[in-house]
Amino acid sequence: MTDRTLPPFPSLPNRKPKTAFQRIGQFLSRFGPWIAIALAFGVYISRSFTPIEVFATEGARREFLERVGAAPSTRIIALVTVWCPACKSLEHNLRSNGVDFVKIDIESSDDGRKLFHEVYELTGSNSIPKVILDRNLVSQGRLYMELSKEGL
Repeated sequence: MTDRTLPPFPSLPNRKPKTAFQRIGQFLSRFGPWIAIALAFGVYISRSFTPIEVFATEGARREFLERVGAAPSTRIIALVTVWCPACKSLEHNLRSNGVDFVKIDIESSDDGRKLFHEVYELTGSNSIPKVILDRNLVSQGRLYMELSKEGL
């Protein structure tokens, strides 16, 4: 058996970027996907907590409530379906805390279906339940935060 020694491994050339644009390009090639994910998550979070105006005026909101047979002073409109577990949970939480709201089944009410389609046009989301607090579409988390501020 012979003892062979391997030649030394050649070192890699130093490839440091020379210009600011090359450094930015190198940074983005390493971290670009993570930055894109963080931005998308941030947009998702901000949209879920930012209210979206559904009714242009208070009069339009009151007119809608009168059409569906609810009191004009009702602040919360819940767009729901009969079969949805999240809708049942929302309804249970609001009723158990004594919160006044109007529940509109989007499958059996034409006005509810039209309002749901308007909300879909605004958000691009067809998930249910949809909650409208005063004139704004809000997430359930935002609704509970607003209700807790008022002591309900």
